[in-house]
Amino acid sequence: MLAVEHGVDEDFSPDGRYLVYGVRSPFQPDMNFFVRDLTSRGAAPAKVMTVLDVDFLVWSPDANKMAFIQRNDDGSKQLTVLDVERLTLSKIANDGDSPRWFPDSKRLLYLAP
Repeated sequence: MLAVEHGVDEDFSPDGRYLVYGVRSPFQPDMNFFVRDLTSRGAAPAKVMTVLDVDFLVWSPDANKMAFIQRNDDGSKQLTVLDVERLTLSKIANDGDSPRWFPDSKRLLYLAP
């Protein structure tokens, strides 16, 4: 059994190795975004970033990356990709929406304004 704090926007990778989730404090508007490797027993989750909000969590078919829409404090949206093994973030586009991965896990389709 795995217990996590009150999660928001949590999702398992397609291969079941990773759990990505956000935790929001009742007294803070921002959410802390974590990645946990479920194959490493006793390993603490790695904090990736703090954001206002996250939408459209979409795993790549090979389970190595996750695309999502990050909502910023000024109300703008940013399409971002998280490499879950390296714990690195890549900004893909401003105001991108509804991301979807191609089957090869190398290309991303999204709506542009």
